[in-house]
Amino acid sequence: MKKKVFEKKFPTQEEAIRFMDQNGWGYKGRKGLFTKYHCYQGVTISRSLDGFTGYTDRDNVDEFTCEVHADGYIKVCVSFKSSLCGISRIPDLVWSDYGIYKTTKELVWLMGQELDHGSISIVRQKQYTFFVGEEQHSFEGLRPLYEFAKSKGFVTGDTPFDELLKKAMRAA
Repeated sequence: MKKKVFEKKFPTQEEAIRFMDQNGWGYKGRKGLFTKYHCYQGVTISRSLDGFTGYTDRDNVDEFTCEVHADGYIKVCVSFKSSLCGISRIPDLVWSDYGIYKTTKELVWLMGQELDHGSISIVRQKQYTFFVGEEQHSFEGLRPLYEFAKSKGFVTGDTPFDELLKKAMRAA
């Protein structure tokens, strides 16, 4: 069972769908018994806090389901087990799946081990930034980022990207 935490009316269904696609929501298909709607899923990840030392290494994961109806009405829901009662806006920095987040995080860590200079920052799903000194380069995927770093001589290792990806998928 799900509970509604947010609702909004977009002018058209197309605008609502465009918003969902631009912000990382994963499309799950058309659903509904009597009235059909487009179903999207998104996951937000934040660090958990403990009462003594501050942030921990645990991920606080909130899974959202969003219904986009033909008139532009959207309804965002969470599981009844969730501690969320309501939200003030549609989550826009979402991952389509928690498994993708864990694999990406592991892959970024493995790529960081291969780099001689620079660091990688995850902006959101499929958007990354590579920092070298004062320079900053943005990429729409980790493979182009890795190939760029390799071509500029920032990669010390000899490991191909596909092998790093396999390691990350096994670890996550």
